[in-house]
Amino acid sequence: MIDLKKIKLFYKYRGLYDGFFQDYEGEIDQIMTDEEWYIIDELVSEMYLVSNNLTNKSFAEKFFLKLEKYNLDKKTINYLEKISNSLTG
Repeated sequence: MIDLKKIKLFYKYRGLYDGFFQDYEGEIDQIMTDEEWYIIDELVSEMYLVSNNLTNKSFAEKFFLKLEKYNLDKKTINYLEKISNSLTG
């Protein structure tokens, strides 16, 4: 499950999986799965595009449905938007 704690961990490593992997080798799956890492990476990239109006309406609508799918609360979505501009912009 994607949550604020995992997104903050992703941001701590600036989206660089190698650093995360080295620091948590042997316990990665207990903290965050590879799939969760790549989902967060995708959400950050897509959030940057949507929040900066670099997509069409259809893409934005699908993105917001994806946020609902992962059941992210408002605080988490706001943090995701903040880091998307920092990491991607």
